[in-house]
Amino acid sequence: MNLIGRLVLLALFCSGTAEAADDNLRTIAVGSVEVLDLSFEPAPNPLVGNTTVIAIQSGANPRQFTIIPLKKGTTSVVFSQTDGKVGRKLVYNVITNDLSVKVDSIRRLLFDVEGITIEAMDDKVVIDGELLTRADRLRVDKVVGAYSEVLDLTIMSKLVR
Repeated sequence: MNLIGRLVLLALFCSGTAEAADDNLRTIAVGSVEVLDLSFEPAPNPLVGNTTVIAIQSGANPRQFTIIPLKKGTTSVVFSQTDGKVGRKLVYNVITNDLSVKVDSIRRLLFDVEGITIEAMDDKVVIDGELLTRADRLRVDKVVGAYSEVLDLTIMSKLVR
């Protein structure tokens, strides 16, 4: 990541006004639950795109919710603020086998590689996107070599010579 990119991320992190894009994409396995603590006062009854994939229960306090995956699929969940504005939108990818730990590990290993996405699909972890440097290519290759269930769909940018 270049210096400007690092400074922008640092400014966003320190200001607390923006969330990482990967933080809004969640992979969760059937049979597990997630407790979500919101940083704002939510309106009652969050909106779930597909209620057959995810169920939501109120938590111990008004800002806390329990996310319960019901079956394999993808759905979005929107938490509105009390003034009606969208407070947070999450996209849940529900899987039947628990690859979520590996997805999280791979995301942590590749957090500074720009231009990629990391998601669980069926029984594979898929890394996709366009790599901007040769160092990023080497880093992705090392991570892919460490995990047998990773599918690498990344390509090198045409800007790299």
